[in-house]
Amino acid sequence: MEWITKSYYKQYTLCLHGNSDLGKTQFAYSLLADLCCTLQGNKSVSPFFLKFETVDSVRDATHQGLMRPFVPILFDEVTPGKVRGTRPRMTLEDIKHMTEVANTSTVDGRCNDITFHENQPRILTNNAKTPFGVHPDLPSDPFQGSDDIRKEYESDVKAVFKRMCFAHVSVSLISQEMRDAYQASKFGASLTSMSSKDDGCVIC
Repeated sequence: MEWITKSYYKQYTLCLHGNSDLGKTQFAYSLLADLCCTLQGNKSVSPFFLKFETVDSVRDATHQGLMRPFVPILFDEVTPGKVRGTRPRMTLEDIKHMTEVANTSTVDGRCNDITFHENQPRILTNNAKTPFGVHPDLPSDPFQGSDDIRKEYESDVKAVFKRMCFAHVSVSLISQEMRDAYQASKFGASLTSMSSKDDGCVIC
């Protein structure tokens, strides 16, 4: 929560990593929904943030004029260290530009370069257990080693840690009560929708 309350979003991309089904994406939605209202204020357009499942898909938002300052970004279930189709995995250099919040930066795209603007807060969700799972060139235990060990990291590794805040999610961020209520409301809405049809179907 300090990423919001202490305005760390102005300097760091937040990486929420940990096992699946712990509510990382839903928590990211909540953080960014709150943040975009704060950053965009009362304007003619309703506050919004952007969700991407690949970095290359950012180009579409750029063409639509949606990539601009004060529009937060969610990279949902994105693993920069994985091969992307026929393309190799992202380099640490790419990640440095992708997570640079304090300044405008550009990442190499499949067809065209992708530009990220200054003051575009970013969250990345990932199922990795450690930063090493996010990208194999990152250390697996940066928080366990000594300062002397960290001083010996490669410069690109240090640069990534200067731009990213890693938060390991080990327990569910959503209570069982909230999960049950959501499932009940979702199931109830489905029944209402289906029963409203004029096809004579009966749901048992």
